[in-house]
Amino acid sequence: MIEDDCAKLRHRLQAHLLNNRQGGGMVDELACPQIDDVEHAERDLVEFVLVLLNAGADHLRLDGRLEAVLGLHGPQAVFELQPLGDADEHVGVVGFVHPEVAAANAKLAPGNDDMTERVHHPPSLIYSIGTQVVVDRAVATHPAGSVATVVVSPVDLHHAYRVRFADGVETTLGREDVVMLALYQEGSFGSQPCVELTDRVFFRCVIGSRAYGLDDDRSDTDVRGIFLPSAEQHWSLAGVPDQIETHATQEHYWELQRFLELALKANPNVLECLFTPLVLKATPLARDLMAMRSCFLSKLVYQTFNGYVQSQFRKLQADLRNQGAIKPKHAMHLIRLLISGIGILRTGEVPVAVGENRESLLRIKATEMPEDEMHSWRQSLHAEFDAAFAATALPDRPDYARVNAFLLKARRLALAEELP
Repeated sequence: MIEDDCAKLRHRLQAHLLNNRQGGGMVDELACPQIDDVEHAERDLVEFVLVLLNAGADHLRLDGRLEAVLGLHGPQAVFELQPLGDADEHVGVVGFVHPEVAAANAKLAPGNDDMTERVHHPPSLIYSIGTQVVVDRAVATHPAGSVATVVVSPVDLHHAYRVRFADGVETTLGREDVVMLALYQEGSFGSQPCVELTDRVFFRCVIGSRAYGLDDDRSDTDVRGIFLPSAEQHWSLAGVPDQIETHATQEHYWELQRFLELALKANPNVLECLFTPLVLKATPLARDLMAMRSCFLSKLVYQTFNGYVQSQFRKLQADLRNQGAIKPKHAMHLIRLLISGIGILRTGEVPVAVGENRESLLRIKATEMPEDEMHSWRQSLHAEFDAAFAATALPDRPDYARVNAFLLKARRLALAEELP
């Protein structure tokens, strides 16, 4: 496939991501489907991107054949999906990141220990072909500060870029010599210090395996929460990020409005926060939110959870294709999502702890359940999910008006110095 076609396919990928602004960050990574021939590569890729967006993936790992189609480097290239401008999170492919580089993200992040200041400009990002950059040093007749376009991307942060200036002159530059134009334009007003924002966390809880009752000695403690920026922080030129993370301690906090938006879309992780019994901190404002948690539940649960289930099933298919066996973790999450979705539609509550299903789920996790038994259970749960949707008493849509009123109330309370 010639270079122009490779670039065109990359641009199509980015365009489809930009035009389908969905997702909520539940899935860390999705395996890309096998590409059997170049002729159908674009069709298969577009189909996969829609699944990926529905799942809210953070990373897109490409298989070897698709990498060849796209003209990327190495058998383990990873696209890092990042927000662009004011769009929803996970809606743009800005570049691709080698797994070793991605793993070092937290260590490379500048300032604030390992707090992520701006999720959409990670230091590990490798700028893709077509990215406009500002060159920090003089090159021939071009002064420092000139704008150029990336024409060749490196395989990692240690290799050079090839960039082209407007007059056609090309040169080779290291990462230290270039900065993304959008980041350069941001200047010093870029963001609020995240350490200050963690002081504004008004709700903190534990979700994940420890809340499900599926944890063991090696399980992480997944701490999630919500922060309410002060009015001064919210109104400032810097603004506030949609989320802040501490990688070392597995902490993740959403800004209140972003949390509410995801909850209204029935994002599974966010709904679990509202119903987990493992609450670490809850101010009066948080208790008010918990008291109205039922207004987030609607028939949208069926569509949203189905999307996540389908993405997990695609993972199982990728496991079989690439490794000859499914990963127990993927199978367990698929089953658990179905169980949770059924419970919500039937009871109007989010069943966080897996209860009577614990032993069966642990059998899957320990690879003690035969695959045919697991798939039979999965198909049975799918039928139950469909039936629960047909019979549910949940409303068609969540209570947007009540949630909006709560947000306005919280914004007014943010005028005071004390955290509500």
